[in-house]
Amino acid sequence: GQRGNFGQTSYSAAKAGVAALARTWSMELRKAGVTVNAIVPNAMTAMTETIPALLPYSEMLKRGETLPDKVRQDFGLGGPEDVAPLFVYLASDRSREMTGQCIGLGGDRISIWTHPCEADHRLNSGGWNTEELAEALEGPLLAVRQDVGIDFI
Repeated sequence: GQRGNFGQTSYSAAKAGVAALARTWSMELRKAGVTVNAIVPNAMTAMTETIPALLPYSEMLKRGETLPDKVRQDFGLGGPEDVAPLFVYLASDRSREMTGQCIGLGGDRISIWTHPCEADHRLNSGGWNTEELAEALEGPLLAVRQDVGIDFI
């Protein structure tokens, strides 16, 4: 959901909306002492079973087998039980200073996702024409283009 996934337009849009909602509510509710964070779970579910590359791992979990380290660590993928401790932590007093974060958890990997921000910018006094835009986008801004999607195992 955070990086996009082919065939899941509505899912990715909803996930992006939740991330923005958490950031905005964290600012609006701070005065009331309320913290708001978004959990970015990375766990095998019925939905992930529809991805052919992940089906063998789903079957492993169903048999009670442990996923390989490469899957749990490099890809950060596990079962729902791997994500549950984050809910407990965020409901505890220990997390009272954490707000406005998108926290990823799956397998052996926990992460903080960055907020959308400019990767770089250029200025052109008086505005831009098509040629100037092309030169900027194909020149200095080329190096900061963002990749999309997930490279499955």
